[in-house]
Amino acid sequence: KTKKVVMTQHHVDEEKLDQLKKQFDFMKEYGTKFHAICDKTKQQMKKYFVNRSIVHHKLWVNSNNFYQLNSKGDIDLIMKKYNINNTALLVGSFQKDTEGKSNLPKLSKGPDLFVKIVEDMHKKDNNVEVVLAGLRRDYIINQLDSLGIKYYYFNMVSIKQLNELYNCLDLYVVSSRCEGGPRAIVECGLTKTPIISTKVGIAPELMHEESLFDSENWKSYASAKPNIEFLHNNVKHLTT
Repeated sequence: KTKKVVMTQHHVDEEKLDQLKKQFDFMKEYGTKFHAICDKTKQQMKKYFVNRSIVHHKLWVNSNNFYQLNSKGDIDLIMKKYNINNTALLVGSFQKDTEGKSNLPKLSKGPDLFVKIVEDMHKKDNNVEVVLAGLRRDYIINQLDSLGIKYYYFNMVSIKQLNELYNCLDLYVVSSRCEGGPRAIVECGLTKTPIISTKVGIAPELMHEESLFDSENWKSYASAKPNIEFLHNNVKHLTT
């Protein structure tokens, strides 16, 4: 308690406040200042950290790790490397969607909404295929299997491989109900990957309004349009 301590909070999931109580009590006892990575989290924190100094600074992103591959030939080679169909409409998601080892959906990340969106897209165009990466993708994988929608799953990939996968995508979908980031938004911004998102975390601060949709009305995704240049111009200021 003799030190000045900065506490950082990624997001506040108000559906899990009972799990956050001990953490918040610890933060109040030892924290000198508080940091949020998006304005939404800052506003939420004000309710639980009354009369505390709360600052808001966004994530940074390393432009040496995430960047656009300009050559179509390079992208074709990458898709061949990963055995990805280069004529498919590829929709991506690179964040965990499953609660622990339960195979239940991590609802804050909106995997149920992602599946509904992909299913709807697939009904309109059966050339839609999904690219998944990262840990705990069991829920979406099981759902796609049951729907007969083709997907490619890459578990523990390197940063270089992740950058390559971003560059293969025709669309990245953030379907979360609660987020502080997600990092995918800034990574899509640097790789110039077309992206649409729910109005969570940093999305309203960095993305164009036309690229956002409502998690309470998942069908509104159909009206959302990627604005690559708008996001790129906002994200490039966050690079190291």
